[in-house]
Amino acid sequence: MAYYWSKEKLKQLKLYMQDGLKPNEIAKVMGVSYSSAYAQVQKINMIKPDNGNEDKNRHCLKCSKEFVSSGSGNRLCHGCKVNNGIYADVGCW
Repeated sequence: MAYYWSKEKLKQLKLYMQDGLKPNEIAKVMGVSYSSAYAQVQKINMIKPDNGNEDKNRHCLKCSKEFVSSGSGNRLCHGCKVNNGIYADVGCW
């Protein structure tokens, strides 16, 4: 079952991160799964996945718009990812 992250819950998540809590600790406190908490933390750019690549500007392969890419495998801008349905199961943000 998907968990809906309301604005209030996201605000609380940000406060927990500012207090130094890690995603597994946040998951326990908020009563959500680790993967859900970790995904939200990544989405709001509070932590970035350690993929060994630095952020850099790239051109989207679908619309050619320039965007900041988080790694060599990130070749679609956010808008094109959403329109392709890549984030369809994630919920609204």
